[in-house]
Amino acid sequence: MERDRRGHTVLHALAREGRPRLFLAVLQRLPPPLRGPFLNAQTTAMGPGCGRRTALHMAALYGRVGMCRLLVEAGANPRLRDEKNRTAYEILRCIVEAAERDFSEAVSRRRMATAA
Repeated sequence: MERDRRGHTVLHALAREGRPRLFLAVLQRLPPPLRGPFLNAQTTAMGPGCGRRTALHMAALYGRVGMCRLLVEAGANPRLRDEKNRTAYEILRCIVEAAERDFSEAVSRRRMATAA
């Protein structure tokens, strides 16, 4: 299992980029005994709060909901916590809540602009 200097595997990159077809192709080439360890490989810390992220954490950080589902279905452990003690679900929930807030504010600004 090759890693870059931050401890990212190819699955981390595919999860971050949201590449489900390529993810499935890579996963199918892995022998079944290696799939779990590869799916749940954690990064090393390269900055404050950046350590112990799995591919599932990366997908959550970038709002890749479909990739999160695919990773869990493939065997990624949703209970693993990163360096900040967060699960991927907790990260994704924060991302979605922020997006909802931003959207709501944009709608409110638009309404105020058209009412004026």
